[in-house]
Amino acid sequence: MDEKNEKVKSIKIKNKKEAEKILSKKSSSSKVKKNNNKNKLSSKTTIKNNSTKSNTIQMQRNMGADTKKKKSNNSNIKNEKLKKIGKKTTKKKDTKTKLEIPKEWISKSSKTKAKEVTSNTTKISGKIKESIFEEVDEQLFQIQRKNQREKMKKLLLVLLIVAVTAILVIYLLFKYNGYVKKQFKVYSVYSVGDKVILKDSTVWYVVKDSDSNEENIILFREYVLDINGDTKIDNNDKLKYNTENNPILDDNNEDSVAYYLENTYKKELQSNVGEIISVGLLTTKEFIKIRDKMGFGYEWSDGNWLANRSMDNWWIDSEQNGKVYAVSPNGSFKLYNASSYNLVRPKIEIKKEFVSKYKEDEELEDKNNQSNNTE
Repeated sequence: MDEKNEKVKSIKIKNKKEAEKILSKKSSSSKVKKNNNKNKLSSKTTIKNNSTKSNTIQMQRNMGADTKKKKSNNSNIKNEKLKKIGKKTTKKKDTKTKLEIPKEWISKSSKTKAKEVTSNTTKISGKIKESIFEEVDEQLFQIQRKNQREKMKKLLLVLLIVAVTAILVIYLLFKYNGYVKKQFKVYSVYSVGDKVILKDSTVWYVVKDSDSNEENIILFREYVLDINGDTKIDNNDKLKYNTENNPILDDNNEDSVAYYLENTYKKELQSNVGEIISVGLLTTKEFIKIRDKMGFGYEWSDGNWLANRSMDNWWIDSEQNGKVYAVSPNGSFKLYNASSYNLVRPKIEIKKEFVSKYKEDEELEDKNNQSNNTE
């Protein structure tokens, strides 16, 4: 047993180096193992670390992507808001038109782009101008329409004024017809003593000068009136001046000269001759004025148209003296009682259109008629 042990020991001693080598190998292998284990641990840790790093990187990436998404979402929201705001502003600002170039033009050549852009811009600008001009034309049309209405109002006012003035002029012409004729019409000129004739063939003398502007004329009858119409001048043709012995002619007193001249003789003469403006007797002042102008003197030895010796006394209007007079055949006038009877020789005012100048052949015929009446 001991030998065996010794052999074993010897073997062990011999193999000591080998054992050391083996041990060194074992230690190295163990070291390697340890190192491998360490390496394994380190690799595991690195893997863990790498995995954590990759996880962190991925987390960071995810976070970045999320932030980017959030930013993109925020930007999209902002853009949508801006678009909405832009739409609102474009709705509010309709009058401002923007010239937007379509994307289709970008892909074309520069020359065609320029031509199309210019043509389209001119078209758009033309449309803008047309719209502006349409607005301006509408405003001008409204202004013109307003002006036309004002002109029509003024025209109607002028026409109304003209119509009113025309009516007034026509009314005044009808009312003051005689005055207008006096201003624009020329009438015949007559002097005192001119002999005239009326349409009923009666002869009269002018007792007051009348120029071309005067329409009317005052005449004095050549003969006394045949009141009873028997073609003879006698006492039956005489009338009272006034029954109340009043020197004022009164046409309300039926027995007076004035009443007969105004109510009987005037109507008869108007029916035969024309309009008679007034009728009455020759006044004392008129008688004296005519006598002096004609140069007849105070008493006439020969007959004349103012006295006419073949006739009896005839009444004269003597209101101004407060007395009643009558003219005698010799041309002098005498004081008479108003209730006395005398012949009537009227004075009238008539329009010249009813009067014509006396001719010689008519004068001869008138003389013959006068001689027949006296016989």
